[in-house]
Amino acid sequence: MLFTALVAYTAFLIRQSRRASGGGPVTSGSPPDTDAPQSASWLRNVALIVAGLAALVLGSTWLVAGAVTIAETLGVSELVIGLTIVAAGTSLPEVATSMLATGHRRR
Repeated sequence: MLFTALVAYTAFLIRQSRRASGGGPVTSGSPPDTDAPQSASWLRNVALIVAGLAALVLGSTWLVAGAVTIAETLGVSELVIGLTIVAAGTSLPEVATSMLATGHRRR
């Protein structure tokens, strides 16, 4: 049910985007003149996504490892560490990504 809702929402967003931009894809016979800049832009975007994902994984790993070390030093039990610090540390990357995506969408 959630997957169907996701597909429906994505289709809705695509239709809204096409209406706002004034139509669908270009259907003229000639290709656009700016192939090189589009290709460079695409490669740059892919590189930024990969770098962002790597930084997100690395940062969350450091956060969890550091928090666990501090908690163990303070004598917190492994059960409490697992239920709080690890749970929060593994969900923070999703929260950060969602917040950044929301802020970028509003610009």
